[in-house]
Amino acid sequence: TAPHGPAVLADGRLLYLGKEWLSGTDNRDAILAYESRDDGLTWQQLAKIELPENTVPDNFHEPHVIELPDKTLLGAIRAQGGNVDFGFTIYTCFSADGGKTWSVPQPTGIIGSPPHLMLHSSGALICTFGRRAKPFGERAVVSYDMGRTWEDEYVLFDDAPDADLGYPSTVELSDGSLLTVYYQKYASDPKCSILQTRWRLKK
Repeated sequence: TAPHGPAVLADGRLLYLGKEWLSGTDNRDAILAYESRDDGLTWQQLAKIELPENTVPDNFHEPHVIELPDKTLLGAIRAQGGNVDFGFTIYTCFSADGGKTWSVPQPTGIIGSPPHLMLHSSGALICTFGRRAKPFGERAVVSYDMGRTWEDEYVLFDDAPDADLGYPSTVELSDGSLLTVYYQKYASDPKCSILQTRWRLKK
């Protein structure tokens, strides 16, 4: 399971970073990398992500993966629980060999999750996520070193009434602006809505 599905790589493969839910397997609850070379008709497991020390599989969920310009794969994973840094956050890991091996996920310090990754035409790498701590809402952070560090946090929407929100997905429009779609409540509505925010990078 992964909310944003697989990535299409430059070599034509589909790369799926997801969490295993099948019962009765050795990989139950693991974060796994799969590839398809026939447009999704069949899938082959490439790797199982090694978890950081003192964490358990239930700390990690709902990953997303993107291929960077140098063909490195960047995985971003929802992390939660008392034994992960920052409690409800995003961990990242990298693969330099097409998904066969991965670095151990490390905390980003971001307050919120789950992540969605996209590469802007300017070269900036954008991660959007839901913030489920006050002030509740939707945020984005930007990396100028391909996911090694994150800065320039953008507030996309910060007046949600509670933590029932998130799962943003972002695309770049033809004029370079960004459109982020997510679910969230209006302050006066007990039901959730699908909302959108259009925004721009500062630089």
